[in-house]
Amino acid sequence: MRSLSVWLTACSCALVLAGCGGQAKTAAQPKLSRALASQLATQSNAVVSSLAANQSCTALAQAQALQQATIAAINAHRVPAALQEQLRSTAADLVQRIRCTPPVLGPDKSIMHGSDNAKRDKHKKPKKHRGDGQDGGGEGGGD
Repeated sequence: MRSLSVWLTACSCALVLAGCGGQAKTAAQPKLSRALASQLATQSNAVVSSLAANQSCTALAQAQALQQATIAAINAHRVPAALQEQLRSTAADLVQRIRCTPPVLGPDKSIMHGSDNAKRDKHKKPKKHRGDGQDGGGEGGGD
């Protein structure tokens, strides 16, 4: 159920980010701009969708992009100082929790076929050339 905990973390990240750009009238609460909160929430939701579809490698790439977008926003001073550490650590935690597990593909028949040929060829006897008169050891030869 590891993917479930990752999925829940991504969901909570999306909810936190979506709520950051709201217009509540509390003066003491630092907020992200609505545009930035929407951008990061959209990226977070994409991670959730990929995890739900069992596409862990896609989810990891999306989580890494979300982390980079978060770092870029912080470096561009678009994130209030009071939110920077929580946002940075949540994005990093999300990346750390996702493990890319490529889908297991069936055996490649051309490779198996080639290996079967190699085994078969190993046990074949070399072909003998008989009596064509060219090797000097043949019988009689001629027409």
